[in-house]
Amino acid sequence: MTDSDQLADRMPAVAAVTRAIVAVQSALGCIGLLFLAGLLGTGIGLILFLPSLVMTATLILLVAKWRSRRKWVWIAAITVEVLTVGAQVLPPFLYGVRASDVVNPHLFMAVAVLVLLALRGVRGWFDR
Repeated sequence: MTDSDQLADRMPAVAAVTRAIVAVQSALGCIGLLFLAGLLGTGIGLILFLPSLVMTATLILLVAKWRSRRKWVWIAAITVEVLTVGAQVLPPFLYGVRASDVVNPHLFMAVAVLVLLALRGVRGWFDR
C-alpha cells in the first residue's frame, strides 16, 4: 500500500468523533440492558427488553464495521439515530408529557450523530 493509499483510507477526524459517540451510545445501551434484565425479569419485561437489545446490538455492529467504509454502515447509522430521536420526541407529544422530559443525553447524542453523519466529509468517506 502506498502513502497516498494510506492517506486516502485514513478516517477523517469528524468520522472518528462520530464513531466515538456511537461507541458511547452502545456502551450506555449495554449498561441499560443490564438494568432492564435485572429489573424486569421475564414475561412482559422481555417485550420491553427486545427493542433495546436490537438497538444496542446494531450500534455495536456499526462500531465494529465503521472502518469498512461501506455505504450500508452509514445508512444503518442514520436509521438507528432517526429511530432514537423519534423514540425520544414522539411519546411526550403523543401523551402530553412536559417538554423538559424530552431533553436528555440520548437525544443530544442522537442529534449530534445525525448532524455529523450528514456532513459531506463523513458522508463521502462511506463510499464502498
